[in-house]
Amino acid sequence: MRIGFVGTGRIASALVTGLCSAGLSPRSILISPRNAEVAARLTDRFPQVSVAPDNQSVLDGSDWVVLSLRPPMAEDVVSGLLFRAEHRVISVMAMVPLAALQRLAAPARSFVRALTLPSVAGRSGPVLVCPGNEEFAAFLGALGTPVTVPDERQFEVLWAMTAMIAPYYALVQRSATWAEGHGVEPGAARSYAAGFYHSIAQALDGADDFAPLIAEAQTPGGLNEQALRTLTDTGWFETLNPVLDAILARVSDV
Repeated sequence: MRIGFVGTGRIASALVTGLCSAGLSPRSILISPRNAEVAARLTDRFPQVSVAPDNQSVLDGSDWVVLSLRPPMAEDVVSGLLFRAEHRVISVMAMVPLAALQRLAAPARSFVRALTLPSVAGRSGPVLVCPGNEEFAAFLGALGTPVTVPDERQFEVLWAMTAMIAPYYALVQRSATWAEGHGVEPGAARSYAAGFYHSIAQALDGADDFAPLIAEAQTPGGLNEQALRTLTDTGWFETLNPVLDAILARVSDV
């Protein structure tokens, strides 16, 4: 298996790291030269990784091609490349629909869009695939838990959810800052906040219904019941929908 990466940013780096430790044993991984710092780090760490002289060389030396470019660059970069019909193409680019991908990467015939998080470096977290394809899902499943959806509308809805990463981290930071404001030593506040939120998130693994977790976390008259009631009564949760709706409109605006 020969894998090529056009684009060498954070997600591409995470994918390469995950693939090199996933037991897939790719014969070679070619990466584009655009980000010299990332490229050097990956080649120093993994012997099967090498830097191609240009993007076309990535395609020429690969059977599987991962497109990991920022959306504004996609049209110019991908349209200038010569694909082969037998290429298997995985796009992890936002706001580039399958129709555009098929046009840009013709005559290649096998395509999926995938949404991968930085956690794929440790082979964890969800890996969203659209459309459902057993070969692609099996390949990407080595990097996390594959989640397949049949159409791009559902894909975009779930992609919009990724906009909550920074707000989630901000919640952790705000909790630590609040503790510091009440006299807790900063190192202890940050360490506890990080460990606390991480530990409670682990209860979500394998859960297909979150209501029982909400119920189990509360006792009558308890602290969690008070906090949830106060946030609900003040409309705190209701602010989430318009935020995600705006993100979805942006993701879908192609």
